[in-house]
Amino acid sequence: MIEYLANLMLYVQTTIANSLDYFGALTLLLFVLLLINQLSGGLLSIFGIIPRKLWGIQGIFFAPFIHASFDHFFFNLIPLFVLSVMLMLYGFDFYYQISVVLIIFSGSLIWLFARPGVHVGASALITAYWGFLVTDSLFKSNSILNIATGFICVYYFFGIFFGIFPSQKRVSWEGHLFGLIAGVITCLFYNISAVLK
Repeated sequence: MIEYLANLMLYVQTTIANSLDYFGALTLLLFVLLLINQLSGGLLSIFGIIPRKLWGIQGIFFAPFIHASFDHFFFNLIPLFVLSVMLMLYGFDFYYQISVVLIIFSGSLIWLFARPGVHVGASALITAYWGFLVTDSLFKSNSILNIATGFICVYYFFGIFFGIFPSQKRVSWEGHLFGLIAGVITCLFYNISAVLK
């Protein structure tokens, strides 16, 4: 048991170390896009999700990388990093694949059902990650790693759940809600598919 825990800790440390270059590059990209958006008076926001408008479909792919303000960017950065690392523990290939699925799934729901306006930011993806990890920890309650990730998600990031309710006018609570739905459904499909194999 002690050897298992030691190997698990080593695996977690290695995953974090291997994720730093990727996340550093992602942070730089997001920051540069934020600066461009701020200096251009919000010009990049045209690449956000604009519900039920044909030209708003492109936002499904670009919206997670665009932020409206420094606060918006900063408060997304920490949960984005922590939850990304947790998903990287499943393997980097899995992380990249599941990220694409969650971006498209949550973005499509926002485009179909959200309020009119421009929806930008990584919040929907973050909430999708959170929903996936919490749901998966319920499926794999015999795994110490899954129990630990589920506990961290609930204990430290439970506030993410409250984002699915309407609050401030300029906050896309629909992005949070549809991100959560996308994360939970994707996890259910992932686990059911694994059982059927």
